[in-house]
Amino acid sequence: MSKKALTGIAMLALTGVALAGCAGGTSPTPSGDSEAVSGEVTFVTWRTDLVQDGTFDEYAKEFTAKYPDASVKFEGITDYEGELTTRLSTKNYGDVLGIPNSVLPDQFADYFEPLGKTSDFEADYRFLAPKSFDGTQYGLALGGNANGIVYNTKVFEEAGVTTLPGPSPNGSRRSPRSRTRRTPFRCTPTTRTAGRSVSGPAISVL
Repeated sequence: MSKKALTGIAMLALTGVALAGCAGGTSPTPSGDSEAVSGEVTFVTWRTDLVQDGTFDEYAKEFTAKYPDASVKFEGITDYEGELTTRLSTKNYGDVLGIPNSVLPDQFADYFEPLGKTSDFEADYRFLAPKSFDGTQYGLALGGNANGIVYNTKVFEEAGVTTLPGPSPNGSRRSPRSRTRRTPFRCTPTTRTAGRSVSGPAISVL
């Protein structure tokens, strides 16, 4: 099997194991004939702690149990962003790795193999946009966060508020309670955009 196909299978399999371990979910099933998968791939990671405590060794065991003729080597880097940015100018930056933030979306194809169309991943994965370009997916997020507002409608009902106001022009919901005195302090505004954002690099393959 070609190195490109092997790294693609390793990426999906190992990312699936990682996601299942974090969220308790099921890992995706990589395509391909397990008997035809052979060779070695290098997984470059910033999680040096998981390399040292043997966690990644357990991931590798699950991978080789499914693909006995293939193996995975883990390389932990402390200064991940700095070193990977430098190594991208060479051919020595591993086979499966987190996409450094220094790589812009229109540069993904210069360094990484596409995983497929973004639309094919939307049913099973979230936070796809940051590692997608022109409808092609180059990485999968290992984590993410979404901002929003949650309120208890029962509290408003008990207070006699039966109709909540609609959103304000900037998209936020106005409080149904009018102030009767000046607020002593306010939260300092940030430049963070409301919505979804990816936490940390996404995994991809070269």
